[in-house]
Amino acid sequence: MEAVQSANSATFETVWALLKEVAENQKETDRIVRENAESQKETDRKISRLGSRIGELIEHFAASNLLEKFEELGYEFTTISRNHIIKNKRKEHLAEIDILLEDGEYAMVVEVKSIFNKNDVIEHQERMKIVREYANRRADTRKYLAAVAGATIEGAAREYALESGIYVIEQTGDTVRIKTPHSLTYW
Repeated sequence: MEAVQSANSATFETVWALLKEVAENQKETDRIVRENAESQKETDRKISRLGSRIGELIEHFAASNLLEKFEELGYEFTTISRNHIIKNKRKEHLAEIDILLEDGEYAMVVEVKSIFNKNDVIEHQERMKIVREYANRRADTRKYLAAVAGATIEGAAREYALESGIYVIEQTGDTVRIKTPHSLTYW
């Protein structure tokens, strides 16, 4: 009987020791997971900042000679500005305009992305509806036009934009090329 109890005691002690070791290992694993999560958050912040900087660079290149390029197409935009935020009376964010070209008769709203796809064009169309509603509330009767710009514009996005009456602005080295839509859409 003593031999059986001794064996059971040893087994219990061995199991208890293993459980303690597992608990310590779990604490270490939890610590490593927390450190990795923090490290991933920092990496995500850096990538986000990098993406933002790339976006700013693309906006800069796109805006660099738009007035001249649109003048070649018959527009006489007198001002160009960037990063407009449209808010309602309650200060709620409604839309953001990356680049805005203006004169007395027209306003061109340009959405800029590093890579433009068809969904981005659809989102810009929705943005244009918000911009038009905002302009109407302010008794702004100018004709609003839309354009998309990007370092890379997917073929389906380019065709959809042009068919939808939206200008397409593409990088071509140190300048941009503007593709005119099949027929213009005014918002």
